[in-house]
Amino acid sequence: MTKKKNNPPLWTRREAILKTSAMLGGAALIGQSLMLTGCERQQTAAPVAEDPRDGLFSDADLELLDEIAETIFPETDTPGAKVAGVGPFIALMVTDTYSPAEQAVFKEGLATIDRECQQAYGRIFVELSPAERLAIAERLDRERFDAGEANHYFRMLKELTVLGFFTSETAYKQILDYVETPGRYDGCRDLSPDVRMHAGHGSSPLRT
Repeated sequence: MTKKKNNPPLWTRREAILKTSAMLGGAALIGQSLMLTGCERQQTAAPVAEDPRDGLFSDADLELLDEIAETIFPETDTPGAKVAGVGPFIALMVTDTYSPAEQAVFKEGLATIDRECQQAYGRIFVELSPAERLAIAERLDRERFDAGEANHYFRMLKELTVLGFFTSETAYKQILDYVETPGRYDGCRDLSPDVRMHAGHGSSPLRT
């Protein structure tokens, strides 16, 4: 009689973020302390909102998050943030891992973005042209930098956009160099224009 083989469970995206954060030496992102706690699946933890629409964010909010993320990572000859599903990812992470105070800052920040757009162009962010969106994003980012606030809403947006994009299947397959079972570690790697950065634990021989 053939013994049934037990395959190890696959990592979820949330578990991958937990393990990556631990390797980096602790909490580095806004809300990450709660993110790590949430990943432990403690029995006392609140239920996870699997659909961001069930939490803090409306359909209009998700559209705004999609377009902001796409402004930060636009589609060129490679996929952009919208294709990678970064908008819903941001909403889910804020719902699951941010404290109520951080959530309030983030939500007010989204409203601030549309107010700034109305004042500058008479339209909300999603109605602006790509050039107008970029101008608004660059100005808000400069203001965020000048303010030096640790929990500034635009910093939250940028952090979660980068995290969402570079942990997505789209980025792993089409932006980064991913090898599921690496054969060796390359400490020094050729980073000429035609060479992709490693994705997570992926590794591959140098390309010249």
